[in-house]
Amino acid sequence: MEDGRKYPGWEADQEFLRKQRENVPEWYVTAGGSFFTPNRREHPGIPLPFAGDFSIGENRFRVLGVYSCGKGLAVDLCRELDPKAFQAYLEKWGLPLDADYRDLETRFGPGALLQIEVENPFRLEFEISASVNGKESPGSESISRVYLPGIEGPWEDVEAHWLLSHYGLEKSKGWEIARYVFPWSRRREVETLSLTVKEAGKELPGTPFQVRAGERVALRHPVTGRMVTLTALEVKEKTLDMEAPFPELGNWEFPQCFQRLVYTLDPESGEEETITLRDAAPMDRPRTRDGGAARFPGAWGYIDGEPVPEASSIGVLGEADGPTATVAGAGPEAVSICIIGGADGPTAVFLAEKREPQTCAAYSSLRFQPVESVTWVPVFPHPEAEALTVELERTE
Repeated sequence: MEDGRKYPGWEADQEFLRKQRENVPEWYVTAGGSFFTPNRREHPGIPLPFAGDFSIGENRFRVLGVYSCGKGLAVDLCRELDPKAFQAYLEKWGLPLDADYRDLETRFGPGALLQIEVENPFRLEFEISASVNGKESPGSESISRVYLPGIEGPWEDVEAHWLLSHYGLEKSKGWEIARYVFPWSRRREVETLSLTVKEAGKELPGTPFQVRAGERVALRHPVTGRMVTLTALEVKEKTLDMEAPFPELGNWEFPQCFQRLVYTLDPESGEEETITLRDAAPMDRPRTRDGGAARFPGAWGYIDGEPVPEASSIGVLGEADGPTATVAGAGPEAVSICIIGGADGPTAVFLAEKREPQTCAAYSSLRFQPVESVTWVPVFPHPEAEALTVELERTE
């Protein structure tokens, strides 16, 4: 897999990286958060004779090393990656290796961006815990490095080269190497060791649709095939009734128009399978009042009129990929307004209104002009996976 982009000083950088790859640091394992910059105040981990492998879907994992450290047990795992599959994925969507998430959201919109994330062949999230001598220990932190053959220049991960050299992995293949740490109060003898892994839940986009008040739409879960009928009770254009919502932001103005869809689902969406809706189109970017096109700096947000730093990290409403706010069975909550912002300005509008049970409301991306038509993307949870427990074998 090759990137092919070059720049002034490329050759000099390649020579520097070549020397870096050859200068492999001392192997010093601790329960800290790094492969090659360990806390030297902690004694190095003692290698333990355990081995094993397991699969999550089509992903095959192998235990590379197990280390008994002062503050916890460290386990290094690897999985082989398919560079050709990743190259095909990049080409399909026209993605560069160093794609900026905010640029992708503006280019594709939140609905398509979710599909891009789902199709990423390297994407895999799972929970992991260890059982040491029969005592359960959840993982506290993890780090990982990815190696793809042919990646050069600023996109190259030198630490990944070092890891391949240490563990003797083939450099003609793609790899992810990850370290998981399971803390303990003191170092102990490890007689038996097992790992329990469970694939984490993820969101799955369904078929986009448009709907008018009074119409019904059949929604199909992309994996289970379960059918749900959405009935649109109300579709209205709305405008945030705020004359100057962000006086602290000076010359910037922000979109305030959106569409509200009030609907019901039949059968109802339960806690185990919450269905949400996303606007397929991105929000309009903030603009300067003098017509400038500069990017809005920083992340921000307002909740009930109070500024909130880094609001994009707040709960399920603080996603930077556009408004995902959905009120499902809002019940007796009082009316409140919450504007959540990412680095490009407000990205979600959340209105919790007093409604009849099982009535839902979704809100489109913010626009400068009235929102007459919205393409909605239904988002379903992935079916819950079963946990897998793997007993590691002693090799001596």
